[in-house]
Order: sequence, then structure tokens, then C-alpha cells
Amino acid sequence: MGYVILPGNDSVNIRLSAESRAKGKRIFQLAINHGATPQRDSYRYMVLPNTTPEEVEQYVDGLGENRSIAILRNDEKLMAVQQRALNISQVAFYEVGEIAIPSTSDTPIQLSVNRPALVMLRETDEGFTLTVTDPNHSTEDATILVSVNQKLSGPNCRYDSDEGFSHLTFTHSTEEVYAGKPMMVAYRLHSNN
Repeated sequence: MGYVILPGNDSVNIRLSAESRAKGKRIFQLAINHGATPQRDSYRYMVLPNTTPEEVEQYVDGLGENRSIAILRNDEKLMAVQQRALNISQVAFYEVGEIAIPSTSDTPIQLSVNRPALVMLRETDEGFTLTVTDPNHSTEDATILVSVNQKLSGPNCRYDSDEGFSHLTFTHSTEEVYAGKPMMVAYRLHSNN
């Protein structure tokens, strides 16, 4: 069972059911029809599994000024959400683009990609963990370049001291079954001195 919060804090109860399939596990699909050609719609939604109406109300009440989840940007170029309590930012780049992400340090993180990508960035005590996915599951163009305005070291990482950016290369498999599979890499943060 789930609930959807509508503008004005109204909610809609959604009952989900699933048939036992695939090795005895329950599988279901939830889809939201945004229409054939949505134009500049301003809706937002979250999935809150296993919650009661009271828990949903408490959660919504907690989304005030000091909320732990912030929508950083939501437009035709990208959508970015940050979960501050977990130091995780998730960005869906619909095209080549960049975004400034609030950081635990004084300097915002400038994050950019050279093509459409799904990027999850987690700040850690040592640096960053990035998970990068090709949403198009391309079997021809398997490389995504991610740039971050921090001095990082790690696999497939090149720091450009003139620019002040680390360039991270993520190369996915070109086999159709694995194309676009998420790749997670931890990077160590170094002082820019």
C-alpha cells in the first residue's frame, strides 16, 4: 500500500498487488502517466514504501526549511535531488550539462557530463563515491566523461591543475545485456595545494 501527496497536502491511497513470479518473488510495476507530451509541468513525487498515512504526514511536515531532501533543479535539461542527511546527490542529465551541488565544505561541487547520464555522488570523509549509468544503454558510445571541480585520485581519473577539475572516465560494456550498467567508483579527495 502507498500514498501520493497532491498539492495542498491531499493524499491518494494506492493499493499495490503483485503476483508471485520469478523464483517465488513478488514483482510489480508502478507507472505514472505524465501524458503524451508534458510541457513544463511542475510536479514532484517520492516513493515512500511501507508507510502509513500518519507516517506520510509526518514525513511531509518534515519537508520544511530544514528538510533533508532538496530538489536542486528540475527543468528540461536535468533533474537533481540531494539527500543532505546521507550526503548523496542524484542527477539525471538529459543532455550535456553541469550543475553546482551544495557541499559539506564551503565550496559547491561543480559536476558536469559530456552526454546524457545518471550520476549519483556521495560525499565521504575520504572524498567522493560516484555511480554513473548510461540511461540510453548505448552499445556504440560506451564512455561517459564526468568532471568535478575537486582534486581527486582514483581509477580513470585525470586532474587538470590549470582548470582545477578532475576528469573521470566511465566506460560501460558494449554488450547489449550489460550496456549502461551502473558503475561505482570511489575517489580520494586531495588538497588543491
